[in-house]
Amino acid sequence: MRNENNVKLTERTNAPLSSIREISSQIPVINKEREFFGLDPLINLSIGQPHIPPDPKVLDAVQAKLNSGTLSFCYSRSQGRTETLEAIVRLYSYYYPEVDYTKDEVMVTNGASGALWNAFSILIEKNDIVLAFEPYFSTYSSQIQALYGELKKIPTFHNNFRPDIAKLEESLATYPNAKVLILNYPNNPSGVSLHEDDLQALARKLNEYPQLIVIIDDVYRDLNYTKHLTLLDIDPSFRNRCVVINSGAKGLAGAPDLKNRYGECQERVDTGNVTTTIIKLIWCSLFDAGRTDCCRRGYVKGSILLVDLF
Repeated sequence: MRNENNVKLTERTNAPLSSIREISSQIPVINKEREFFGLDPLINLSIGQPHIPPDPKVLDAVQAKLNSGTLSFCYSRSQGRTETLEAIVRLYSYYYPEVDYTKDEVMVTNGASGALWNAFSILIEKNDIVLAFEPYFSTYSSQIQALYGELKKIPTFHNNFRPDIAKLEESLATYPNAKVLILNYPNNPSGVSLHEDDLQALARKLNEYPQLIVIIDDVYRDLNYTKHLTLLDIDPSFRNRCVVINSGAKGLAGAPDLKNRYGECQERVDTGNVTTTIIKLIWCSLFDAGRTDCCRRGYVKGSILLVDLF
């Protein structure tokens, strides 16, 4: 739609664009110019693109499902198909043996950003405060702003990007009515992962603020190179105040643009329908093909490339 009649749009349309997306969108343009001058294309590491095709086991499982004659393209439940939700629950019983999720606490969304939007939408009202350790995924700020909330940054640069409990305490003292704390580890963009002592300190401090909801942005858990831990490993009782967001496309299928994500939370949310094809793909990646590390291999390749270049 062209706004030729100067229709007044909502204030939400003034939300800032993602800088990293703007940079990424320019790479094809730059590569066209480089091609014209006979130069090699830029290597795009800007938004975590893998450099290998999707895992063949997942593709084979999807193809088998498509050829089985049992796949129907009907409307799915808003949360996702039961068989997919059950597969996600099985995966999470592997991740967190002491946290007994049920399929009524799981939902499938169009991308992790869609899951974040759903979570923010049910948690944030006008002027609500959300806390996040710097640096953070740029979409947090635009979505929170669109809901008229406020994102307050907790600095970590002085601490090699690790959470500083003293700084968290300062933020909580300044904003005692803060509604949400986001924990995104492995962190986008720094890559930092949390150690057990980090999480124990966080758990002790968060137990002093039982009203604070925690969003565990766990999208990169399967791309971790060390033992992955979250608050739920340290204290499973946090399940009742955590929203966990994960990615089937990045870590399991090795195809981040397929946009299949899932989340776990205590309350049910109507998310709108996700396509049957995407839900089936998640099911295949979790159940038929088993867990894979295709995307991790792609990132390893990228890191080796950078080391060789520098």
